[in-house]
This record gives sequence, C-alpha cells and structure tokens, in this order.
Amino acid sequence: MKKDGNKRHIVYATDHNYAFVCAVSIASLLEYKNKDDHYIIYILTDGSLTSDDICLFDILERMKPDCTIEVKSVSDEQVDKVDVANYHLTKMTYYRLLLPTLLCDVDKCLYIDADTRICADISMLMNHDITNYYLAAVVDSDIKKVSYDNVANLNLDNYFNAGVLLMNLDKMREKDLSKQFFSLIDKEWPYRDQDILNKVCEDNVLLIDNRFNRFSYSVSENDNTVIVHYIGGIATRPWQSLSVNNGEKWWQIAKVFSELDVYNEVMAVIQRHHNCGQIRYIVDCCSKYRNVYVFGSGYYGNKLVRSLQRNHVTNIAYLLDNNKSLCGKKIAGVSVMAPSDVEFTEDDLIIISIKNQSARQEIAEQLEQLKIRKQQIMFYEEKTSDEYYYMSPEYQAEERENVLLRELGSGTARLGWDLNKHG
Repeated sequence: MKKDGNKRHIVYATDHNYAFVCAVSIASLLEYKNKDDHYIIYILTDGSLTSDDICLFDILERMKPDCTIEVKSVSDEQVDKVDVANYHLTKMTYYRLLLPTLLCDVDKCLYIDADTRICADISMLMNHDITNYYLAAVVDSDIKKVSYDNVANLNLDNYFNAGVLLMNLDKMREKDLSKQFFSLIDKEWPYRDQDILNKVCEDNVLLIDNRFNRFSYSVSENDNTVIVHYIGGIATRPWQSLSVNNGEKWWQIAKVFSELDVYNEVMAVIQRHHNCGQIRYIVDCCSKYRNVYVFGSGYYGNKLVRSLQRNHVTNIAYLLDNNKSLCGKKIAGVSVMAPSDVEFTEDDLIIISIKNQSARQEIAEQLEQLKIRKQQIMFYEEKTSDEYYYMSPEYQAEERENVLLRELGSGTARLGWDLNKHG
C-alpha cells in the first residue's frame, strides 16, 4: 500500500454497540480526505467487535488508497476497574487517557468521538501548532448552562469538550500524563474522564474555533463547520431518531453501508421508535387484532387508553399491571388485570405504555415468557420536549397532526394548532 504524503494519525474508540455509528463517522472523514495525506486510523476497542463490525472497517479501508485502519483491542487494569454504571458512557471513553502509552511511536494524533460527522478536510485542524501545549480543543459552550458540580474548581471559561482532541503525545509522555490521569480516576468527577483531562491539562491547552467541534443543535447551513458532534440523548442523534434536525445528512453518509444488514437493522429500530409514538399508526395496529391490552395503569397507560378511545378504538380488553392491588379497579372505564391472570391468544395486541426504558424491556421479556410472540408486543413512546425542540421542520407537520389526534381524537387534525404552544 502506498505510504506517501503526510501521515495523519487519527483515533476512535468504540465497542460493538457503537461500531456502526463509529464507521459512519469514519466514512464522513474519508469523504473529505486530502489526496496528499495518508490516514492511519486506530479503532480502540474492548474486544467486543464482531466479524460484521470488522467488515465495516474493511469496507472503509478500501474506500481510499492512502488509508490504513488498525483495530486495537485494549485491556488495561486501570480502565477495567472503572465503574460507569451510573453514567451515560462506556469504558471505551477512558481509552483516550491511555493514548500516550498506547501509541508510543506517534508524536501527535487526533482523537475523535464516534458520535460525530466530519464536514470538511481535517488537515486544517491537524495543522495547528501545539508544540507548547498538551492538546488543542474547543471550549464546551454548554458547561455553564447545566448544573455542573465544579468539584475540581476548574476555570469554566476554558473548560473544553473532550470529543475532539488534537493531542501532543510527545509532550504528554515527557510529563507522564497518563500516570497523572489515572491517579485521579477514583474521584467522583461529574463528567468523568473529560473532567480529568481538564484538570490535568489545565493551562496547557490551545483553545481553537468551535467549528472543529460544533454541537449538532447549533449547526446551521454554510457555517464552515468541520466536525459536527451529536452530543446529548436520543433527541439529537440521527441513528436513534428519524426526526432529528439535519439527520438526513448523517444517513446520507451511512448509505455507503446500505447493502449490509446492520444498516437496515438500525433503520428498522428508529423507524419502529418513530412509529410507536404515532397515534395513527397505533390505532391502525389495534384494528388488526381482536383484543388490545395496554400494559401500565399509571400516567402513560391512562393517557394512552384515553387517546385510543378518542380515536374510536373499541377493542381495549384490559389494562395490565403487575401490582395486584390495582386489579379490579377501572381507569377510563377499563378494568385493571394482572397479566398472569389473562389467557392470551395470537389475536391479542399488547401495548407497553411505561416511560422507563429498562422497565419496558423487562415487561417485554415477561410477556414473552407468557408465550406471547414478539410481533404481538409494541411500545408506546411520546416524544420528549427535547425531541420537539430539535425536530426537523419536515417532521413538524406530521407531529402536529399526531398531537391533535392524541389529545383531541380523530377529526381534529385539521384545526391548525401550533405544535410549539400545545405540544
């Protein structure tokens, strides 16, 4: 393989669950690759990648003649002992703290989070002179907007987001920064390894323009963004929600994998998530079964039953709840019953209407143990306020109709309510 040109060392970290997302980010990176550069891309992982995951990276490596992709399984006792159970992250995020020792022959590298989309040639980013700095990064514009517990007494004016880091590995090795990083790993940092990086590297960071790590909800047309960062939850991630603003650009990149099963599997999941919040879709599903059961007699179950009744669904048999003290009570005219007391048939639809995601999954498993087929089980999920806020304009009209159907029933969707006022 040809090795001419400027070598650019680029690092990602992922596990099996994020492999497809990571591959899409790399595909966008390669789309804007300078022909004079040679990319050496390292994929740091915990060993969970499957052969199908590896296939994604093999496809990417063949896309450009001057690109090498190396998958590196990392096993480190310091990282293995980290408890991430109560945080919205994985241990893979800590691998960037190991980069000075993992890439011992590399002087400088660019670390990029997997939940990103590259929009331009990254050479303008990598050409920053960081000789006198540990790294270059972008100020986290949101840190002052959240309830951040500044336990390390950091200067929040200079607090950077660690999703894109141009790292001076030589200087980090010289000061043995990996040792300093892991000396702090047992402390209760609000933003975990990002806080550690800010604490250790404080006053030795080159702060660069936010176009090199711009949060997706602040991106606008022709704003010279180089890297889009999809921070936040489902409301801002196009691989989890169809209605995300500018999400179509992420999926356009993802089409390079459209012949693979994983592409269709991810698309099917988010389509199902989208459908399960649409009253019209749920009403249509109800019409195909003899009996409908709504699992959950709390706020969301109650609300769904009333929405279905407003839309002329007349085959609701029971509300289901595992709390037997509620059995026999009526909500919106529908009796509550324990699922273990029902003799289900193949002509029954069970709609789980509970907010907590893990509880929903547990209930689905419970129903499957009662010999109910997966295709008879569906979830009802209303969109969150964040999903409304970040919604693409093309989906706003559809959601406006959905809110009207949900709140007022069929025949009202042409009244012209303002979704922002009544959603």
